[in-house]
Amino acid sequence: MNTLGEMICDVRKSFGLTQPQLAKLANCSTQEIFRAENNIHGQNYKLITKLSQALNFDFLTYSINIDTLDSTDNLASFIRLKDAIACRDKDAIAQAIAETEERFPSIKHQAYKNQLPSCKKEAFQMYCCGQAFLVESIDEAVLCLYKAFGLKAEIFEANLNRILSARLSDTEYRILVTLSGFWREDRRLNSAESLLEKMISNLQQFVFHEKYAPYCADILKVRVMTSVYHNLANVFFDMERYEQALDACVSGIEFCLKYKYSEYLHLLYTLKFETLYKLQRYGEANVLYRQTVILCQLLEYNDFIQTIQRLVAEKYPRISL
Repeated sequence: MNTLGEMICDVRKSFGLTQPQLAKLANCSTQEIFRAENNIHGQNYKLITKLSQALNFDFLTYSINIDTLDSTDNLASFIRLKDAIACRDKDAIAQAIAETEERFPSIKHQAYKNQLPSCKKEAFQMYCCGQAFLVESIDEAVLCLYKAFGLKAEIFEANLNRILSARLSDTEYRILVTLSGFWREDRRLNSAESLLEKMISNLQQFVFHEKYAPYCADILKVRVMTSVYHNLANVFFDMERYEQALDACVSGIEFCLKYKYSEYLHLLYTLKFETLYKLQRYGEANVLYRQTVILCQLLEYNDFIQTIQRLVAEKYPRISL
């Protein structure tokens, strides 16, 4: 495995940037870039965070084994946990949690501390997020996610503006998306709406702003933003605010097309179709249903085609199959 410095150098060169250009982008000195790439005097975690943001590369996760985890095997255990969480695979999450606890018993008792190096903090946050999928109740799951930010239930929402006043790590964005899903499931729709709208503002300001182009097209950030639009549309749909649900679907679809990202596209098309039906715009819904089937065929989402066909047959009689 390359050192962290070698990885920073490789990613910088892949963007065609010189050290001075990266220093300007990351708001640091050229000397700091030189020291980081040559692993001089260890690693400065604040600098790693700046470089992660400037290059849209998750150096924090890559650096988990630096000064914290001492082998490739240890690093791999956290990466497996992160991948399992992304896939919402409970069995894989449980296995990764057990492996993590076996390797690092202290993580079960560790409290979130702002002074922790970023790589330690992110590992702990991944662990808390994994736990949220294994507990028995939504209330317990939500508390696990609060714990990832070091906050108690009674003050979490009051601190959302502070949390979202700066760019977050990929893990923190994923945790907040997960939290919105649990709030929606618990019918805390107003809280979910507020969180998702604040996330959109944050991502537009700190990630997808034109000043960061062309560095903002990082697949992890694109996935987060798309899932935020999808979750927000679902929240509006549950609240029977169908015009706003439609607007969120349209924004999400436009975002997917702009960044050539297909993972959520079929879900957004389906929700848009359902919303049009609720608005009694049956002609548009019929056309969009056919477009959704064609889209799924192109993406080879054959199982989803059967799902949407059953959905239409059971709930939407005005649509012709």
